[in-house]
Amino acid sequence: MHGCIKGTIPAIALLVLSAPAVAGGVGLASVDLSELLRRESERAAEQMIWNTFKRGRLAQARRHYKKGSYNKASLLLAQELAKDEDNPPVRFLYASALEKLRKYTDCAAEFERVTVEFDALHDVATVGQAQCLIGGGRVADAIQLLERIPSDSGKAAEARSLLAWTRYRHGDPKAVLKIFRERAELDDLPLPMEQYVYALLLRDAGNAAGAAHILRTFFRREPLSPYAGPALMDLAALKDGKRHLYTLAERKVVWSFRKRLTKFHQHGPDRTLGYVYDSLRRRARGRLVAEVALARAEASMRRKLWESAVTRYRQAINTARDPISKAHAHYGLGSVQYRRLSFSAARRAFRRVVELAPNQPIMEQALFALADMDARLGRSEQAKKQLNEIMLRSPLTKNRARILWSLGWIDYRVGDYASASRLFESLLAERVRGTIGEGRDRILYWAGQTAIKQGKMERALTRFRELQRDHPVSYYASALDDYLAISGITLAPLKNDGPLRKPGGRAAALDQIDGLWNSGFKSAARKQVRGLFQEIVPELAGHDRERSFAGGLWLAALDEPSSHDLERLCTYLDRMKMTGHAHRLRGLQAAGQLAPLTSEQRTKWLKRAHPRPFWYGVSRWGGRYRVDPMLMYGLIRQESHFNPYAVSSADAIGLAQLLPSTAKQVARWIGIKAPTRVSLLEPNLNIRLGTRYLASLLKSFRGSMVLSVASYNAGPDRIRRWMRRHGDRPLDEFVEEIPFDETRLYVKRVLAGYRGYQTTYKPRPKSRVSKR
Repeated sequence: MHGCIKGTIPAIALLVLSAPAVAGGVGLASVDLSELLRRESERAAEQMIWNTFKRGRLAQARRHYKKGSYNKASLLLAQELAKDEDNPPVRFLYASALEKLRKYTDCAAEFERVTVEFDALHDVATVGQAQCLIGGGRVADAIQLLERIPSDSGKAAEARSLLAWTRYRHGDPKAVLKIFRERAELDDLPLPMEQYVYALLLRDAGNAAGAAHILRTFFRREPLSPYAGPALMDLAALKDGKRHLYTLAERKVVWSFRKRLTKFHQHGPDRTLGYVYDSLRRRARGRLVAEVALARAEASMRRKLWESAVTRYRQAINTARDPISKAHAHYGLGSVQYRRLSFSAARRAFRRVVELAPNQPIMEQALFALADMDARLGRSEQAKKQLNEIMLRSPLTKNRARILWSLGWIDYRVGDYASASRLFESLLAERVRGTIGEGRDRILYWAGQTAIKQGKMERALTRFRELQRDHPVSYYASALDDYLAISGITLAPLKNDGPLRKPGGRAAALDQIDGLWNSGFKSAARKQVRGLFQEIVPELAGHDRERSFAGGLWLAALDEPSSHDLERLCTYLDRMKMTGHAHRLRGLQAAGQLAPLTSEQRTKWLKRAHPRPFWYGVSRWGGRYRVDPMLMYGLIRQESHFNPYAVSSADAIGLAQLLPSTAKQVARWIGIKAPTRVSLLEPNLNIRLGTRYLASLLKSFRGSMVLSVASYNAGPDRIRRWMRRHGDRPLDEFVEEIPFDETRLYVKRVLAGYRGYQTTYKPRPKSRVSKR
């Protein structure tokens, strides 16, 4: 639904969620709640639906539906209906999911079954069936259904509005106009769609002045309605015959396209939003001005224009009227200041969020940001207090994994190894996942180190063996090799992949694909394979963007596919010649975002994930400047992904991402002509200068790859300052304490790539990571 009912009780939450959106986007914002819940039978039906979807597979289906994963929700609901066909609430939500997937014939049939089997949901299902019929082109049948809904029904207003829209689009506009004129005289046009349709009818009848008056009044009263944008466009067309750029952009803002607009990195949307902002400010449209200011600030933040983002977030704070909008603006401002390491300003902004939006989701995010900041600055007690407060408020918060890691790391730093071990083991038991160098491999490594501090050598060796088996191509595997070499511990390899070969949450779906494929229904099997891939991958996209000092951590979903499931899925993707999709899945496994790779999968993944283009230049200049070519490959792979024309937002250029000033300095060292920006795009020269610069860093930091790679990203002066701050802390702990999220992740990814190249092209890698 596009609309939003405030003050609703939990019993109606699913109905508001499940009722399919009306063609064109009608909402329930204007429907009276008392009218919607008037009949006792409807209340009982809603309570039944609420109780039905409380737990188990149905609860998962409801969550997927709310997140917009309609394909996944429909699959779960279809499995449930296969067990119990006489379950109208489940069938109702299943029909709603099919309508979202535009399977109009199937959803109309399912809604019809609901109307027959469950009288309390008769009218709601009838409206849904009519929408499906309209989507499928059966307009006459839909009109007949809508006309049967009684006037005293809770869905009468919505049915009447949909009927008017349908008749206008597919029937006789003149007859509809007559009805609307009679109702307008009685002031009986409560829904936004009806007001908009009446204006269109007047326009088509030649009454431009009347249409303009209604559109102007409508836009003033309903600025955030789904029809406000089209109304403004039609009003502009009536006034001067033009559809301005600001009109289109304003329509998108009104339709809650703010996030979609700011995904673009070009300047076009930003200029458009600026035009809209100035236009709305002149017309004193306060609420929309705040929305546009937030959109402009997010666009600046995505392009890393920090000063511009700060200015625009402050504009949003000054123009926002309601406290929730102000809270979101303050949170955005705090996030920008946090990224700029202006901790005092960030702290003030986050505290303001807590004051403005108590008991709101944005408040939990602000509290976590405050605790994360305290952990970064070494204020252990304050950080623990705030993290524990979040856990008490919401034990199943989406930040649970990051909170448990932060609490465990704080306890480890202060020497409370028993508490740290308990928290790390809890993360492993709950199947922690994360980005490269921040997920399960990190937890296994520090769980083993904590066990050693406690004197529990058997547990430590078990965790280390799991790390070597499941994540052999990772930064922490290199760190473990160094630790074992220094301590003189011999670790017998754990080669048994048995635990990784157990079926997981997608075994049933894969068995169904097996049956279709073996029975000759290969087209249907291909369709299901693509659907399964599209369900697994997009869910991980949001986690990469959630950065913090704790890193990119989350807990695996209950229905997460196991390594065995993913191996079967990759086999089918390879058969279908979708090798790119298979490689992407294996890459996500290797990164730690899915269940670990088995030994067979890792063999298939390694060589393709670690190519060696530009071998002549890398080997030649690596040999001359005494830099391991595999290390240089790991660095280039992370810096530019082997794109010789890459240019970063910081103006770093080419394969090795060199700043022009750094390139000129290195050119003076080796006695060649200062390079231009264009010449830095030439692969051989860029590799030569990058290799020479990395060689100088290795010499400066006495061969330490960790410190040299960190200096390549953040600069040698910063690294020396951080080293002075942390004193004689071991190098593995120093990496976890790097203040810059980007640098900390960069070090782990480059060294993980280095180990991957060594594993792929050298039979026995010799780690030099811990050398200081």
